[in-house]
Amino acid sequence: MSDFSVITYNESYWLPLLEFFKRTYKQNHPLTKKDVFDWYYHGFGDFAENKLSKLLLYKDEIIGFRGVIPVVFRIPTLPDAEIVNGGSFAMWMIDEDYRKHGLGYEMLKAIEKENRVIYTAGSNKNTSVPIYLRNNYTEIESFNRYVIPLNDNYFKLTLLDEIVPELKVWTDEIVTQKKTEDIVEPIAFTPEALEDCFMKIAQELNWFTLNKNADYWRWRYAESLSFKYLQFGNPSQEGALIARIENIISDDHSKKDLKLLRVIELIPGNVEYFNADSTPFSMLVQKVLNWAVSNQCVAADFQCSTDAFSNILSGLNFKKQVYTDTEEGKNDLKITSLANLFQPLDFGKSSINAYYKVYGSDGELIEVLPENTYFVKTDSDTDRNNI
Repeated sequence: MSDFSVITYNESYWLPLLEFFKRTYKQNHPLTKKDVFDWYYHGFGDFAENKLSKLLLYKDEIIGFRGVIPVVFRIPTLPDAEIVNGGSFAMWMIDEDYRKHGLGYEMLKAIEKENRVIYTAGSNKNTSVPIYLRNNYTEIESFNRYVIPLNDNYFKLTLLDEIVPELKVWTDEIVTQKKTEDIVEPIAFTPEALEDCFMKIAQELNWFTLNKNADYWRWRYAESLSFKYLQFGNPSQEGALIARIENIISDDHSKKDLKLLRVIELIPGNVEYFNADSTPFSMLVQKVLNWAVSNQCVAADFQCSTDAFSNILSGLNFKKQVYTDTEEGKNDLKITSLANLFQPLDFGKSSINAYYKVYGSDGELIEVLPENTYFVKTDSDTDRNNI
């Protein structure tokens, strides 16, 4: 191992890292663009500006990269939550000639030594997941995903070949039970107000989550160099919703012009809105869906580690995506089979999983149950350009 070393990435390694990306991954991957790479790994908090990512060297040659986004976590300890700097994993690549020698584990250990909290999502079940499970990471097997059709072309983005009766019943209910026909337009991002709203909800529900201050909302959404994110709603009143429109990329000409609304963050303006019917926040979500319909979106979805939003979304006729053919979910299996990846369109992509590890100030592991978390697609490497 004397010829191998794990070091922290710095600017002087950009050009050899670029060559490593092109050699081991994709020549034209979005992260091969320096401005996108710098934005993505900038993060927020005390270690912002890409101070956590690791390189694996053999002598002086880069043979591995472990991307780590600097973030800040809220740990739900009692009596008061603890705010801790940590890392969110985003990309793990090792040259094929050096795999299966424990070098990836050496990179993981180096990162864990510097971070009390680590989080990752969208991990490969055949490669990284076994490593996490062997090393005491808590598993979220699958995010909760809620889907809703917005027009008759919805079935084209599912495993259905046509509009089946169960889907027709669902779409009829969506139309007849709609809470309002009004539309809301996106507004300019309000990072400070988003911070106030989110922190209030996170505190009242005592979530384990990113400590999403104004810097977070500004960096991850307002200044994004990946997707164009949109803010809807007033965080100081009804609450806010962050979303984006995604265009389908497919060789199937009947699908290539389709698009859908990806709801990324839901932030009710009041904790009471989670369990009440017809609240200002649920009305906001309905108005955003109406806006999506007016912009020819065929569907909308939302993915989150917590099921705290089930009441709000089911009241708007979203359905929770069903992945297995059980007696309870068999009627929804096909009609909720909205693809998980759209650029390019891919029905084989599995649902989002997540893994995390939390150490206390005394160096002992802290158990945080998955049901006490709030994580969404943008909190790790599951919402950026692939093409």
